[in-house]
Amino acid sequence: MTTRAVSVVVPTVGRRPLLQACVESLLRCSPAAQEIVVVDQSGDREVEALIESFGPPVRRIADDGRGIARAINAGLRAAVCDVVLQTNDDCTVAEDWVGAAWSLMQERPDGIVTGRVLPSGDPAGTPSIKTDETPHDFSGEPPQWVLYGTNLAMPRQAVLDLGGYDERAGLLVAAEDNDLSYRWMDAGRPVRYEPTMVVWHHDWRDARQLQRRYRVYARGQGAFYAKHLLAGDRRIVRAVLDDVRRGARAVARSTIRRTWHEPDEARALLLGVPLGLLRAWPEARRLRHRG
Repeated sequence: MTTRAVSVVVPTVGRRPLLQACVESLLRCSPAAQEIVVVDQSGDREVEALIESFGPPVRRIADDGRGIARAINAGLRAAVCDVVLQTNDDCTVAEDWVGAAWSLMQERPDGIVTGRVLPSGDPAGTPSIKTDETPHDFSGEPPQWVLYGTNLAMPRQAVLDLGGYDERAGLLVAAEDNDLSYRWMDAGRPVRYEPTMVVWHHDWRDARQLQRRYRVYARGQGAFYAKHLLAGDRRIVRAVLDDVRRGARAVARSTIRRTWHEPDEARALLLGVPLGLLRAWPEARRLRHRG
């Protein structure tokens, strides 16, 4: 089978059926990746056995910590290829995903490319989706958060040189990709959205679990805001206010329509962003002084 000089990094905390489907989809890619690096934070021997059962080009990196940022950084350091693709263990990829990402990276080897994240089931029950079919080049635009960590292609060394993903506790499970996007663009590096790179995000949470996940996302975004506000970036003030206003409108809408039982990512922003900001402020202050 034809291969491309890319390393795929997949973090996992031990969701075995989802992980198996993810890796199997990666192995179906044509052309194939040179290697698939699964960073295993599960501490589960059965997960370890599953990963090792695939054999080459799949290999396991054991990590006794927690957090997507930490896992991806470990994968970046372990990867053998200059081009690294990233997805999550609850995603499956299109058969041309590796080839599409590799081709796009040849056009701009110094940039990051992010792609479509489609729902595998009910869109209302699937977080972090991106369905736009129109490409967009964000290069030269003001820094913003446009990356989808479930579907990325990146230049390995350039990301590590920027500091990789921020592993602070406030970004443990959310907003680590937003932070990388913001820092990358603030440094003047190119970013593109290309819908030809396609993955599917699987909806495995019930409504209550999904709303809890949205609250985690909102608190992570608040932690991201705390970091950059403390660094003196006043552009973040408007983003905080916009999120709180958006959250307030969503709460009002749910009250009027009596849809509190339905998951709503925007509704979580009203309390989640300020709470995440306040909780992360001491950590951000401590790390700022240490740096």
